Amino acid sequence: FLVTVNIMGYTKSQFLFLPLATNIKMTLGDLRLVTGLWKSIEHMKKGEQAMIWIKPGEYGYARTKNAEAIQWPDLVKDDEELKKKIKEEDIYFEVELLDWIVRSDVLGDGFLMKTYEYVSNGYERCGDNDEVIIDYNIFNIDDKHNETQLDSGTNEHISMRDYHSWSDLDKDFKFTFVMAKVLKSMKLDEISSTIIKYEWLEQ
Repeated sequence: FLVTVNIMGYTKSQFLFLPLATNIKMTLGDLRLVTGLWKSIEHMKKGEQAMIWIKPGEYGYARTKNAEAIQWPDLVKDDEELKKKIKEEDIYFEVELLDWIVRSDVLGDGFLMKTYEYVSNGYERCGDNDEVIIDYNIFNIDDKHNETQLDSGTNEHISMRDYHSWSDLDKDFKFTFVMAKVLKSMKLDEISSTIIKYEWLEQ
Protein backbone atom coordinates (compact mmCIF):
# COMPACT_ATOMS: atom_id res chain seq x y z
CA PHE A 1 0.00 0.00 0.00
CA LEU A 2 0.97 3.61 -0.66
CA VAL A 3 -0.49 5.62 2.23
CA THR A 4 -0.97 9.32 2.96
CA VAL A 5 -0.66 10.33 6.61
CA ASN A 6 -0.31 13.18 9.05
CA ILE A 7 2.48 12.20 11.44
CA MET A 8 4.46 13.43 14.44
CA GLY A 9 7.17 11.61 16.43
CA TYR A 10 8.70 12.10 19.88
CA THR A 11 10.56 10.18 22.57
CA LYS A 12 9.48 9.21 26.07
CA SER A 13 11.42 12.22 27.38
CA GLN A 14 9.35 14.47 25.07
CA PHE A 15 12.10 15.14 22.53
CA LEU A 16 10.23 16.05 19.32
CA PHE A 17 12.38 14.41 16.63
CA LEU A 18 9.63 14.61 13.98
CA PRO A 19 7.47 17.77 14.11
CA LEU A 20 3.97 17.45 12.71
CA ALA A 21 4.15 16.73 8.98
CA THR A 22 0.99 16.66 6.89
CA ASN A 23 -0.03 14.78 3.75
CA ILE A 24 3.10 12.61 3.82
CA LYS A 25 3.17 9.71 1.37
CA MET A 26 4.92 6.49 2.35
CA THR A 27 5.01 2.91 1.13
CA LEU A 28 4.30 0.22 3.70
CA GLY A 29 7.26 -2.14 3.83
CA ASP A 30 9.75 0.50 2.67
CA LEU A 31 13.10 -0.29 4.32
CA ARG A 32 13.65 3.43 4.93
CA LEU A 33 10.82 3.41 7.48
CA VAL A 34 10.96 2.25 11.08
CA THR A 35 9.51 -1.28 10.99
CA GLY A 36 7.16 -0.76 13.92
CA LEU A 37 5.69 2.31 12.24
CA TRP A 38 4.63 0.76 8.94
CA LYS A 39 3.53 -2.50 10.56
CA SER A 40 1.20 -0.51 12.82
CA ILE A 41 -0.17 1.67 10.01
CA GLU A 42 -0.91 -1.56 8.15
CA HIS A 43 -3.65 -2.29 10.73
CA MET A 44 -5.23 1.18 10.68
CA LYS A 45 -8.44 2.20 8.94
CA LYS A 46 -8.87 5.24 6.72
CA GLY A 47 -9.55 8.29 8.90
CA GLU A 48 -8.24 6.59 12.04
CA GLN A 49 -5.94 8.45 14.43
CA ALA A 50 -3.57 6.41 16.55
CA MET A 51 -0.58 6.70 18.85
CA ILE A 52 2.06 4.10 18.01
CA TRP A 53 4.44 3.13 20.85
CA ILE A 54 7.71 1.50 19.82
CA LYS A 55 10.26 0.18 22.30
CA PRO A 56 14.02 0.22 21.53
CA GLY A 57 15.08 -2.67 19.33
CA GLU A 58 14.36 -4.19 15.95
CA TYR A 59 11.04 -2.38 15.48
CA GLY A 60 12.57 1.04 16.15
CA TYR A 61 15.62 3.01 15.09
CA ALA A 62 17.97 0.53 16.82
CA ARG A 63 17.26 -2.30 14.38
CA THR A 64 20.26 -4.24 13.08
CA LYS A 65 18.71 -5.76 9.95
CA ASN A 66 19.00 -3.33 7.00
CA ALA A 67 20.01 -0.62 9.47
CA GLU A 68 21.86 1.27 6.75
CA ALA A 69 18.59 1.81 4.85
CA ILE A 70 16.86 3.76 7.64
CA GLN A 71 15.89 7.31 6.69
CA TRP A 72 16.61 9.45 9.73
CA PRO A 73 14.40 12.47 10.51
CA ASP A 74 15.91 15.78 9.41
CA LEU A 75 16.33 16.98 13.01
CA VAL A 76 18.65 14.10 13.94
CA LYS A 77 20.24 12.87 10.69
CA ASP A 78 23.47 14.86 11.20
CA ASP A 79 23.73 14.45 14.99
CA GLU A 80 25.04 11.13 16.34
CA GLU A 81 24.01 11.96 19.90
CA LEU A 82 20.40 12.58 18.88
CA LYS A 83 20.41 9.40 16.79
CA LYS A 84 21.55 7.50 19.88
CA LYS A 85 18.77 9.13 21.89
CA ILE A 86 15.95 7.92 19.63
CA LYS A 87 17.60 4.50 19.37
CA GLU A 88 17.70 4.01 23.14
CA GLU A 89 14.38 5.57 24.24
CA ASP A 90 10.80 4.48 23.75
CA ILE A 91 9.41 6.45 20.82
CA TYR A 92 5.87 7.48 19.96
CA PHE A 93 4.30 8.35 16.63
CA GLU A 94 0.95 10.12 16.42
CA VAL A 95 -0.51 9.15 13.06
CA GLU A 96 -3.68 10.00 11.15
CA LEU A 97 -4.28 7.76 8.13
CA LEU A 98 -5.77 9.98 5.44
CA ASP A 99 -5.79 7.71 2.42
CA TRP A 100 -4.15 4.74 0.74
CA ILE A 101 -3.56 3.44 -2.76
CA VAL A 102 -3.37 -0.26 -3.52
CA ARG A 103 -0.22 -1.55 -5.22
CA SER A 104 0.17 -4.89 -6.96
CA ASP A 105 3.28 -6.92 -7.80
CA VAL A 106 2.26 -8.05 -11.31
CA LEU A 107 4.78 -10.89 -11.66
CA GLY A 108 5.54 -11.56 -7.99
CA ASP A 109 9.21 -10.64 -8.33
CA GLY A 110 9.14 -6.89 -7.62
CA PHE A 111 10.03 -5.89 -11.19
CA LEU A 112 6.55 -4.74 -12.32
CA MET A 113 4.84 -2.77 -9.56
CA LYS A 114 1.38 -1.47 -10.44
CA THR A 115 -0.37 1.36 -8.58
CA TYR A 116 -4.16 1.59 -8.96
CA GLU A 117 -5.54 5.08 -9.55
CA TYR A 118 -9.04 3.86 -10.40
CA VAL A 119 -10.13 0.29 -9.74
CA SER A 120 -12.92 -1.08 -11.94
CA ASN A 121 -15.70 -3.12 -10.33
CA GLY A 122 -15.63 -5.65 -13.17
CA TYR A 123 -13.68 -8.88 -13.49
CA GLU A 124 -13.08 -9.14 -17.23
CA ARG A 125 -9.50 -8.91 -18.50
CA CYS A 126 -8.18 -9.01 -22.05
CA GLY A 127 -6.64 -12.16 -23.49
CA ASP A 128 -3.85 -12.98 -25.93
CA ASN A 129 -6.08 -12.73 -29.00
CA ASP A 130 -8.05 -9.61 -28.06
CA GLU A 131 -7.85 -6.07 -29.37
CA VAL A 132 -7.85 -3.22 -26.87
CA ILE A 133 -8.19 0.58 -26.92
CA ILE A 134 -5.92 2.42 -24.49
CA ASP A 135 -4.76 5.86 -23.39
CA TYR A 136 -1.12 5.75 -22.33
CA ASN A 137 1.94 7.69 -21.22
CA ILE A 138 5.45 6.24 -21.21
CA PHE A 139 8.21 7.80 -19.08
CA ASN A 140 11.81 7.08 -18.31
CA ILE A 141 12.79 7.74 -14.68
CA ASP A 142 16.48 8.26 -13.86
CA ASP A 143 18.33 7.60 -10.60
CA LYS A 144 17.34 11.06 -9.30
CA HIS A 145 13.64 10.38 -10.04
CA ASN A 146 13.57 12.85 -12.94
CA GLU A 147 10.95 11.91 -15.54
CA THR A 148 11.42 12.12 -19.31
CA GLN A 149 8.35 11.44 -21.42
CA LEU A 150 9.03 8.95 -24.21
CA ASP A 151 5.58 8.77 -25.75
CA SER A 152 1.85 9.24 -25.14
CA GLY A 153 -1.40 8.60 -26.93
CA THR A 154 -5.19 8.39 -26.70
CA ASN A 155 -7.64 5.87 -28.14
CA GLU A 156 -4.77 3.72 -29.42
CA HIS A 157 -6.07 0.49 -31.02
CA ILE A 158 -3.84 -2.48 -30.23
CA SER A 159 -3.89 -6.18 -31.03
CA MET A 160 -2.60 -8.12 -28.02
CA ARG A 161 -0.63 -10.37 -30.38
CA ASP A 162 1.18 -7.50 -32.12
CA TYR A 163 3.87 -6.62 -29.61
CA HIS A 164 7.56 -5.82 -30.10
CA SER A 165 10.71 -6.37 -28.07
CA TRP A 166 11.88 -3.48 -25.89
CA SER A 167 14.91 -2.99 -28.15
CA ASP A 168 12.52 -2.02 -30.97
CA LEU A 169 11.15 0.94 -29.00
CA ASP A 170 12.00 4.25 -30.65
CA LYS A 171 10.42 7.69 -30.89
CA ASP A 172 7.36 6.13 -32.56
CA PHE A 173 4.91 4.16 -30.45
CA LYS A 174 5.73 0.46 -30.20
CA PHE A 175 3.55 -1.99 -28.31
CA THR A 176 5.99 -4.02 -26.23
CA PHE A 177 5.90 -7.39 -24.49
CA VAL A 178 6.13 -5.54 -21.19
CA MET A 179 3.00 -3.52 -21.96
CA ALA A 180 1.19 -6.71 -22.95
CA LYS A 181 1.95 -8.15 -19.49
CA VAL A 182 0.63 -5.00 -17.81
CA LEU A 183 -2.54 -4.82 -19.94
CA LYS A 184 -3.40 -8.46 -19.24
CA SER A 185 -3.34 -7.65 -15.51
CA MET A 186 -5.85 -4.79 -15.96
CA LYS A 187 -9.65 -4.71 -15.92
CA LEU A 188 -11.88 -2.76 -18.30
CA ASP A 189 -11.90 1.00 -17.38
CA GLU A 190 -9.05 0.56 -14.88
CA ILE A 191 -6.59 3.44 -14.55
CA SER A 192 -3.17 2.53 -13.19
CA SER A 193 0.53 3.24 -13.45
CA THR A 194 3.26 0.60 -13.49
CA ILE A 195 6.91 1.01 -12.59
CA ILE A 196 9.02 -1.39 -14.66
CA LYS A 197 12.52 -2.11 -13.33
CA TYR A 198 15.25 -1.88 -15.97
CA GLU A 199 16.66 -5.25 -14.84
CA TRP A 200 13.47 -6.92 -16.03
CA LEU A 201 13.67 -5.21 -19.41
CA GLU A 202 17.20 -6.52 -19.85
CA GLN A 203 15.94 -10.06 -19.35
